[in-house]
Amino acid sequence: METCEKGQICYDEVDEWMDTEITTIWEDAFEIVKQEIEAATLVTVQTIEESWDAKVICGLEFPCCEYSIEYMANVKSQVILQRSKMAPLYALWAEKEVHRAGLDDLCSDSTLPTCEEMGSCWNGQPRMDDEFCSCPMFIAP
Repeated sequence: METCEKGQICYDEVDEWMDTEITTIWEDAFEIVKQEIEAATLVTVQTIEESWDAKVICGLEFPCCEYSIEYMANVKSQVILQRSKMAPLYALWAEKEVHRAGLDDLCSDSTLPTCEEMGSCWNGQPRMDDEFCSCPMFIAP
């Protein structure tokens, strides 16, 4: 729109006023948002700290392990002791298995029992259906 020089000055003043007003509105809005975020952050941190304190109390009042340290140490000692007893027994079993397989070779003309008829393995499982009626290897846990 064409205007005279005074009209253009008026347009420019209106634009300047409008820019100032809009800038002020958005600066106020940003300040309010900033304050809300800061307040929410403070409340969040406080809530997390309070919940952590409550969880610590839960852990003290309701411990995970219902057994004493001494009891668990005794259980571990017993497990180690029983494993140490099992290893030599398995070694003896494995030696007997080798001997048995050798006897099978010596008596090849006789009728040999089936794997099922030979009885179970050291771990109570049935023997494998292979040429030696073998048992699984023992691996100490």
